[in-house]
Amino acid sequence: MPARPLAVPLLLALSQAPVSAFAQATNPPYMRESPTIEQVRARLRAADSMETAAIRMGAFWQLQHMINEPAGTRRYRNQLTPDEFALPN
Repeated sequence: MPARPLAVPLLLALSQAPVSAFAQATNPPYMRESPTIEQVRARLRAADSMETAAIRMGAFWQLQHMINEPAGTRRYRNQLTPDEFALPN
């Protein structure tokens, strides 16, 4: 399945996510806009459980990539911050 169809529902669902306490004080600051795992699970649902699992897996893969890219080599040196590590890695 191409990544593009997953990106649209992910962006739509997460753009409407309320700001949580987690999002208000994060280290590093770019994590402020990341949704919590609970927000992703609650907002991404499909017609059946298999499709829901696939959509959520794609969303978590994208979130992981959004964390690992800015973290750079810190990821490979096991130096992620607690906030970066709290999201799916």
